[in-house]
Amino acid sequence: MADKKTARDTGGTFELHPADVFAARCVDLIDLGLHPESFEGQPAVLKDKVALVFLTSHLTEGGKPGELGIEFTCTFGTKANLRKFAETWRGKPYTDEEAKEKGVPLEKFVGVPALLTVVHKTSKKGNTYAAIGG
Repeated sequence: MADKKTARDTGGTFELHPADVFAARCVDLIDLGLHPESFEGQPAVLKDKVALVFLTSHLTEGGKPGELGIEFTCTFGTKANLRKFAETWRGKPYTDEEAKEKGVPLEKFVGVPALLTVVHKTSKKGNTYAAIGG
């Protein structure tokens, strides 16, 4: 049986996180599950996705820390965006033994401080949003 949940339009306002460099801390790792993804006309393939959530030193009008998330495919190959992000964050590359044989437990990122570059991007619908650039 499905869980019961009701969604409503609360008419809330959205405060855009400013673009700049901010001290931050990873506060959550979310397993997003499998998502279909296609590349250049190829058939869709299910990809395991994760999200890292950060609180930044920027305080909102309400006095709360800014919150940003970034999604990745959960893979740690040499060209994988998650691996590149993690290596830049920790300041050194992962060895093949760490990446292939042992694996990297992503939950260890939670609680780790970071210096995030926040950039503004424009969606296909023309809306501006804040994203983690690095």
